[in-house]
Amino acid sequence: MGLDMSKLKNFKHELEEKSSGIWLFQNKLTPEYDARMLPPLENMGGVYFVRKKTYTLGKKSIVCPSSLGYETPIPQLVEAAKNSGDPEIIKLMKNRKEYREREEYVMPYLELKPILDEDTGQLIGQEVIKERLLCATSQLTGQINDIITGRNYQNGTKEGILHRVKGRNMLWSKQGELLDTEYKAEAWPIETEIEEKWYIEESRIDVVQTVEEIMLSDDEIIAEFNSFFYGNPSGPRQQSRSSSRITAEPAQPRAMTRNRPVQKAPEPEADPAPVTRQRAAAQPAQEDPAPQRTRTQRARTVEEADVVDEETTSTGRSLSDDVQKDSRGTARNMLSQLEDDEDRGFKEVDDDALPF
Repeated sequence: MGLDMSKLKNFKHELEEKSSGIWLFQNKLTPEYDARMLPPLENMGGVYFVRKKTYTLGKKSIVCPSSLGYETPIPQLVEAAKNSGDPEIIKLMKNRKEYREREEYVMPYLELKPILDEDTGQLIGQEVIKERLLCATSQLTGQINDIITGRNYQNGTKEGILHRVKGRNMLWSKQGELLDTEYKAEAWPIETEIEEKWYIEESRIDVVQTVEEIMLSDDEIIAEFNSFFYGNPSGPRQQSRSSSRITAEPAQPRAMTRNRPVQKAPEPEADPAPVTRQRAAAQPAQEDPAPQRTRTQRARTVEEADVVDEETTSTGRSLSDDVQKDSRGTARNMLSQLEDDEDRGFKEVDDDALPF
């Protein structure tokens, strides 16, 4: 039987559509990428990005709850590993390909297709493709911030260059390869208006909730760090470090409004049963038990990611807002694999270079 080329072409189109999920990692930028930064939602505290601190453990990436101001057992776990006295663990922590701490910035934007004048070839407008999230390191984020805060781009509005009518688009670019890769951001030379429908807050991607949704629980975090440092059941480190385990107490429940400092609960008079973020220990029946704290559900959930990095994994993946909540664990694993290629392919800039 011969090949049905029309079906294969349609399949290719479906793959291309699927690969353009809501996440864009900076190392996936094309040489020219047009975008419009969106103003922050109310829960972002007046800044256009969310800081995301991530710990790389082998092929997994663990998003630190402190990114959103929550208490976390991670500092205690890391300190215990450093003080373990095990030379193998110390060597592992110095291997940047195996263990790494990094800070990235997640920001909402509109992916654009530029419209050029047929006669002159000059920019005259844009077509909005979709809303997405850029995940960038300090190098690209610093250049974006310079444009947003630059006095040449202020227009008398409180949103500045992010204003729907008087704002400007940006051109992001990627040049070079591996350690010689550089990222740049430039502002369009003209102001352009964007359709109002893209600025309706109820329809926007909630960046805070999206980042929170890919976080592990305290118990999961402790298990991942123990497995990595002291005995991965499926790896060669099992025999040499399988006897040790960190028994760090989980952090207290996340008691906060997103992006606001943690408010610690007052000291109890009696010794209560230990509480974790995910489930409180069994308590005697009470007439009016207090409701458990649970994570607020985000407006949009994470979809499978199919952006492929052949150097780190052969699994296709993408992220979207239409996957059911019960697939969060799978989506987190796929995101970890997707983020793993951030370990190469860009020139890192010290965070002190950020102008904020």
